[in-house]
Amino acid sequence: MANEDRRALAALEVAAALGQEVEAGLWRVACQRLRLKPPVELVQRMLEHSLVRPAEGGWAFAQTGLRQHLLDGAGRAGRLQAIHKLCATALRQQHPHPDAAQAMRIAGHELDADRPADALAPLLYAAAWHRQHGNLERATEVLEIRHQALKTLQTPSSDPAWGDNWLQEILIHFERDQLDQAHDLIERFLYEAHLESWESRSEGYFQQGRLAVKRDQLPQARKAFKTAMLMATSREQNAMMARIQDAIDALPPDTND
Repeated sequence: MANEDRRALAALEVAAALGQEVEAGLWRVACQRLRLKPPVELVQRMLEHSLVRPAEGGWAFAQTGLRQHLLDGAGRAGRLQAIHKLCATALRQQHPHPDAAQAMRIAGHELDADRPADALAPLLYAAAWHRQHGNLERATEVLEIRHQALKTLQTPSSDPAWGDNWLQEILIHFERDQLDQAHDLIERFLYEAHLESWESRSEGYFQQGRLAVKRDQLPQARKAFKTAMLMATSREQNAMMARIQDAIDALPPDTND
């Protein structure tokens, strides 16, 4: 195979890794990381033979077979994981402030590149976004993907990365009014947070306070919020301190004062 043909094939393998639809700008950025130029004339010939079709912002594989053939070839040659890594890097470059869909694309490429540690942050972002927008089922699905990534990494339960998952699960339980499940997870969160002095201990007590409010246990809520405030203050967590104070201010007056 001529060098020019090999470079064209490499560029097409990058396109295949990017997905069924290929954004021209993103493909160009990804190819640049391999010092390649997208073979525009080849794509034009593929268009003429209906192997690909025009798509918004670029083009798309007309059939899954061609794309899968390219992915299989890259896999057999041992190139595919490296291609997925550069795709993730290109996406991060194109979308420094990604939305949930873009974060999931980044995470998917990191997982396909066998780099689960680099998938944790975008997965957490996507899960939180879906939860905040009421899509609890999707948030739960994304958290399960992150759960599996943590298991692949053999992450000990003492690692605060597990706490990030548990916190999102706690908030989902609140949304579903599953207070017993939220209670159990808060206890687990606080146990590990105390053992390892997590920065997020104040968040655990804050959620404990919220749970007590939901159960109309106001003395317990005040105690939890007070503990959360002490911890947040000691860590100079100003945003956390403001959230806790808002929760305290929302409580009815304490008749014992």
